[in-house]
Amino acid sequence: MSPAHPTSSTARKRYVESEMNKPHSVKTLEEFGRVQLSKSFFMREFLYSEISQIEGIANIPDDPELAIAAGKQLCEHVLEPIQDVP
Repeated sequence: MSPAHPTSSTARKRYVESEMNKPHSVKTLEEFGRVQLSKSFFMREFLYSEISQIEGIANIPDDPELAIAAGKQLCEHVLEPIQDVP
């Protein structure tokens, strides 16, 4: 991958080292969205919501580390197995 698109582990490490709380800038939110939760899913796929856009609600988790841990569990144990079904 190019330097503009760091690997998921690099993005997660940079995000975790730079910002342990809720993302407060576009840059930290972008880095948070680049965290890879499983082989097929990234955090950014869970951040956008049409309803939150309509209602003007920020769909940003208050506890990013918890969101990453829960997202990894969801993806690895539920979503990836569903995707693997022929």
